[in-house]
Amino acid sequence: MNQDNRTIFEQYQDVVQNVGLVKPEKATQLKVITKLDKNDLDKSEVLVQGMGVHTIGYLKQNVANKFEDLAGRIKNNEPNFTYKRMYEKYSVLKLFIETLVLAEKDIEHMRKAGQLPGIQKRFF
Repeated sequence: MNQDNRTIFEQYQDVVQNVGLVKPEKATQLKVITKLDKNDLDKSEVLVQGMGVHTIGYLKQNVANKFEDLAGRIKNNEPNFTYKRMYEKYSVLKLFIETLVLAEKDIEHMRKAGQLPGIQKRFF
């Protein structure tokens, strides 16, 4: 296993290409937000490809839980399990992270267009 020193965006590009999802240059064309809650962005609903609609808050919590689990498995000397979960072709973890990235792009696009007054650039 090699240590990955690439940027997050480079890793994201690799995830997208390996899983066969949306290419980064096309990401702004794909809208994943199905219901926007301007008062609490975590309650906004997003479409997760092949898995239905979930809230941004659910995805964030789920990803955080998965990383905690993977960190615990490393401490328990289970690096192979962790490696498989991080790099398997159809990883739910990768899919959820990709959806969060796309949702952030959607929100940023709306913010720049003036549709979300009062929302700061780093919203989640």
